[in-house]
Amino acid sequence: MLELIFGAILGTIGSLVITHIYYRRSSHELEKQIVVLKNEIKSLQTITEELKDATSAISTDTNVIRKHAVVGTLDDPEYPYK
Repeated sequence: MLELIFGAILGTIGSLVITHIYYRRSSHELEKQIVVLKNEIKSLQTITEELKDATSAISTDTNVIRKHAVVGTLDDPEYPYK
């Protein structure tokens, strides 16, 4: 009976040690992944800002081109025959 109790205690201690080792290893890997993801988020935010600026410039250029492209055509709101 004593051997059974001693075996259960050793098994429990062994399981706790192994669990603790894997817990520390996974926590360390999680911290690494968090750093990587934070860097990716920063780069994506930078790209998003650049895309917003480019979209604004394209929109402005499109409006200017559209004004000049319809002058003297049927789409011109100031066309003399409308």
